[in-house]
Amino acid sequence: MIFAPRIQAILDRLQPDDRAEMERELIASRPAHIKRIQRNEQRDRAIRLHLASFGSGSRHAKASALAAELIRELATHGNTGSSDPKSVSLRNILALNGGRPIGRRQIENIATGARSKFAKISD
Repeated sequence: MIFAPRIQAILDRLQPDDRAEMERELIASRPAHIKRIQRNEQRDRAIRLHLASFGSGSRHAKASALAAELIRELATHGNTGSSDPKSVSLRNILALNGGRPIGRRQIENIATGARSKFAKISD
């Protein structure tokens, strides 16, 4: 996690245990909209990583396949008991999206980085 330079300098002077506690408190006290933006950035990274696992194919086909996989994973309530990387990735994406599936068009927008410039912040 990256903090403002002055905050980072203060944290750097703390003992490791105190620093870890202070970082947890700082992160927990962030405004809800900042947390939501950061969660969406994590979700977007997870989606791009999952799309990369499909190999070749059109962006449209990959996005459609991922949207279908997310709906299937949601339909099973994640109770497949599978710990394979693909299932774990799908459950992670769903968790980062508040347990809701994501449509093909939104997945394509995420893949191309065509999201609003106002929806991004730095860590």
